[in-house]
Order: sequence, then C-alpha cells, then structure tokens
Amino acid sequence: MSLGAVRMAAISASGVEVALSLAVANPNARSIEIASLDFTVEINGIPAVDARTREPVAIAAGAAGEVTVMAKSNFANWTTIARRLSGKSSLDYVITGTARIEGVTLPFSRRGEIGAAALLGRPS
Repeated sequence: MSLGAVRMAAISASGVEVALSLAVANPNARSIEIASLDFTVEINGIPAVDARTREPVAIAAGAAGEVTVMAKSNFANWTTIARRLSGKSSLDYVITGTARIEGVTLPFSRRGEIGAAALLGRPS
C-alpha cells in the first residue's frame, strides 16, 4: 500500500476535507476483497487524516488497484504541512492501520515519500 495523491476537496472553518488515493497491491495467486481499511496518515510527522473506507474493494490476483477515501482533517495541521512543503519536492509519510480481509483484521504500517505535485492533488 502506498499513498498516491491527496486532493483537498473542501476547506471550511471546521476543517479540511481531502480525497486520498491509495495504491493497493495483491501479490497473492487469488483475488481478495478488502472489506475495510481503517487508518491514519502522518505527513512529515504531522497527523494529516484518520480515515476509513466505506465500501469493500476487490483486488484481482497479482494485480494492483486504487482506493479513494474521503476524510476530514484539521485545518491547522494542513497549514503546517503546506509550510513544510515550501521549497521541497517531497515529504515523508506514514500510513498505519488495519485491513479487514475475508474476516481477518490485519495490522499494517507503510512509509514512503509523496511528491509535491501528488500532495497537491496533481499526478507526479
């Protein structure tokens, strides 16, 4: 799993609504259905979102898929993330949570970098 893009969908006094695109790979020899993902994302050490998928996602055997999740977040945290992005081409991220697959809850944690264009919602 990796963080593909983050697009700000709405900004208001109560916070920020973001669309997260997650790339999910299935290395197994058979298809799987991810019943739910429940996760947090930190960007450069700053809590960015707490999110949960709303619908199951099927990933074919040996294939990759994309999961888009809408989440609400703290406006102040995104202001700090934007300041830290200034002059940089990418920031580090950590996704931590659980995936429910075929009745089993599996913990996960992934680290990576997200480019400035992807963090602003444009493909890199």
